[in-house]
Amino acid sequence: MEEDNCAVFMSVTGSTVEQARQYLEMSNQDVDRAVELFFAMGTATTTTTTATGGGSGPAAGSGGSGEGDGVRDPIDIKQDTLYGDEFTQFDERAHRRTEKRLLEEHERAAAAFTKFESPTTTTSGRGAGTSGKKDGGAGALEALFEPPTDLLFEGSDLDAARAQATVDHKWILVNIQSASEFASHCLNRDTWSDPVVKEAVKSSFLMMQMYDTSDAGKKFLMWYRVSKLPCVAVLDPLTGSKMYSKEGQFVEPQTLLDDLLPFLDSSPMKFEGGGGKREATEATTTTAAEEEVVVVEEEPPAGHSDAVTVVVTLVDGSRAKRRFLKGSTLNQVFLYCKSQVPEARTGRTFRLVSRIPGLRLDDPSKTLEEAEVGGQVLMMDWTKKN
Repeated sequence: MEEDNCAVFMSVTGSTVEQARQYLEMSNQDVDRAVELFFAMGTATTTTTTATGGGSGPAAGSGGSGEGDGVRDPIDIKQDTLYGDEFTQFDERAHRRTEKRLLEEHERAAAAFTKFESPTTTTSGRGAGTSGKKDGGAGALEALFEPPTDLLFEGSDLDAARAQATVDHKWILVNIQSASEFASHCLNRDTWSDPVVKEAVKSSFLMMQMYDTSDAGKKFLMWYRVSKLPCVAVLDPLTGSKMYSKEGQFVEPQTLLDDLLPFLDSSPMKFEGGGGKREATEATTTTAAEEEVVVVEEEPPAGHSDAVTVVVTLVDGSRAKRRFLKGSTLNQVFLYCKSQVPEARTGRTFRLVSRIPGLRLDDPSKTLEEAEVGGQVLMMDWTKKN
């Protein structure tokens, strides 16, 4: 698929393979957007001509020994000083210049996704005239990778965030970014811009986003021993303990929602202090109880026009998938979960939780169409103690 996109991009723009891959990666493999960015920003072309000389073979008459046996005399051993103190001072200055150049290159790489500029060409005949395209291209790229300002806590102090999250009964969601890691910018482009992720964050989290070069970011990396970037973590505002963390990778929106699901329907006050585990959730204790015989309605065949597919993450972390009729009640999904979990058949009560904030599944008499669970991934969770 990516090779096809490259071929289409190159046929339209006449660019190189490297340029095609670069623009397609920036536009998330959207060919139309990549072509738009290419022409909006302009291209820098550099023509390099390599002149080759004539025959450069060994010169005739270069020193052979001329001896009849074809073996030359051994070369005399010589000793000399290769360089002295003056060269050492020069070498130190050259080393400092190299370090400065590498630092500048790193800074330019770090600014690659924070300050976009159209490349200006210096080849003869292409000097100016690109300023009209510059603003459009820069604006388009900045819009792709801009941070989620509508989700972020205004302060940069973690203690202030903990105090505010405690008042609001919310978790603290922390994203540590590295300007030189493309996965960080992909989080801004794909994950934090996802509408469902936005609603989940607004409902249950107070979000902070910091760069690893800031004072607050450095403190977080040191306190929580983060070794790879980007980092997405959930903190308990009461104790400051880390409840969840993913480091050194881009997190897809759906994966993040699945990971954050336990936090969406429970405030920090309902967790054990700092242990990262929820309160004991067993509502009914049974000892050597007989298992209930569970009967679930017949599964409709694949391709049935009135069938919907429901996926449930069971309490042991495995996933169960089944088709139901749209007119079936939510109770059929509960019965199906019982049939998959022996402990539920002995009387232990549970609930089903949706990853969509605000969608309640506590009325088993609702039809699946009314409950809007078709195509969703639900979570089976033991009910809490009163």
